[in-house]
Amino acid sequence: MKYVRLFGGMAALCAVVTAALLFAGVPARSFDLQGTPVTIARPDTDITDTYFFPSPTNANNVVVVLDVHPSIPAGAGATTFFDQGVLYTMKFDTKYSSEAIGSRPIENVVLQFATGPPSGPAGAQTQQINVYGPATPATIGTNTRLSSGGVASGVGFINRPFSIDSGEIQVFAGTRRDPQFFDKTQFFNIFPASSQAGSITSCLSSTCPSGFVVPGTDYFANSNVLTFVVELPKSLLIAENGGTGGIIAYWATTSTNTGH
Repeated sequence: MKYVRLFGGMAALCAVVTAALLFAGVPARSFDLQGTPVTIARPDTDITDTYFFPSPTNANNVVVVLDVHPSIPAGAGATTFFDQGVLYTMKFDTKYSSEAIGSRPIENVVLQFATGPPSGPAGAQTQQINVYGPATPATIGTNTRLSSGGVASGVGFINRPFSIDSGEIQVFAGTRRDPQFFDKTQFFNIFPASSQAGSITSCLSSTCPSGFVVPGTDYFANSNVLTFVVELPKSLLIAENGGTGGIIAYWATTSTNTGH
């Protein structure tokens, strides 16, 4: 089965989105575009995209997205589950408007997800999703720990929308179509791979293409990702931990006990 796209057009919000790396007690040195051994071995640690945009149905809400596990093939969505050894963390700096221009954001609010093992009969398995926060982070920086004293603020199941915080926060965790568009074939025509490992050498020949074509070929058209989608009131983020409104920084991390 091919999963439909979760989003239509993406509206911009006044927010800072930073590159997502994999952190743990000992930070794992990896970046998903390079396909490192860490992210190849554990694709659920591989963050593909983060999004932060106004709700299309409620002007008072925002939607926050964390996508992981790239290139899930069509037909495998119902049998692909989150890695129960990974802690998924959305991080926010709600005071970014009052901080020095160009400074690195420091999280003062986190929303975290941990999952249980897949359970149930073959062909009808499910997975429990545990949500923690929004709350003050237990640690800041590259070391990420479970917040709220390990007490979940809500529980749901994979591929089923659910709500927490007395219905104020809506959550979906599961499989959706990869929302990004990338013409991989044309990219490697412009920048041919010089080795199987994927190092790039610029094409200097006069016969090389000079750019991308329109509309191009969507390499991810038949691929899915695992995603966490949260819709919550803007006021909730602004009010958390002395938030100043205006610009709120958002980024995300995935963490393991070992960094591998």
